[in-house]
Amino acid sequence: PGPDSAEASTCQVHVNATVLRYKGCETEVNITFCEGSCSGISKYSMEAQAMERQCTCCQESKVHDVAVTMQCPDGTVIQHTYTHIDECNCAPACSSLPGTSMIAS
Repeated sequence: PGPDSAEASTCQVHVNATVLRYKGCETEVNITFCEGSCSGISKYSMEAQAMERQCTCCQESKVHDVAVTMQCPDGTVIQHTYTHIDECNCAPACSSLPGTSMIAS
């Protein structure tokens, strides 16, 4: 890898191995997240007589739910579902896709 800094990378899916915990049960999963730079423009508009801003933000564009089996302290196993990100892109504004929520690690 060259001297490229993280800020210079384009918006893409990154993977982070994480231990998912739920009600004392746990399992190791590859949590995905979107990260990278997206363009933003801010310029003066003669027509509007004001600053015109166009900002884009790196966020998920395609997701699917993944069911995992979690091992519990008492020896039982449970099923748990989390959201896996398939694709990220630069969206016109940061907004949540309906039905998806980021899981706090």
